[in-house]
Amino acid sequence: MPAVPAFQPDGQTPVTLHVNGEQWWFSVATVRRVGRDLFVHVALQGPDVCTVTIHLLGGIVLGTTARDILTAACDWLLVRGTATSAFIDLADQQPSWLASEVA
Repeated sequence: MPAVPAFQPDGQTPVTLHVNGEQWWFSVATVRRVGRDLFVHVALQGPDVCTVTIHLLGGIVLGTTARDILTAACDWLLVRGTATSAFIDLADQQPSWLASEVA
């Protein structure tokens, strides 16, 4: 029986991820900026309904930022066990889209 998404916050078709033989619908629920910090809250619906908040530093660069967010979500799905929510802090890493600052 095909799975049907339970919710689509923005009414658009979410990205479909295939992780470890399971299908997940990925959609961005909210994006919030606090100073240089960026918090992206995503919904993942597959065998479970999960939410993940991803903390980034810097701005959004089309293609690059999205790839990093998708990779972080997929990596978490691989190790999540029975968890249905998470906070992933990518701000500690030097993101590829954040230019080096000159003092």
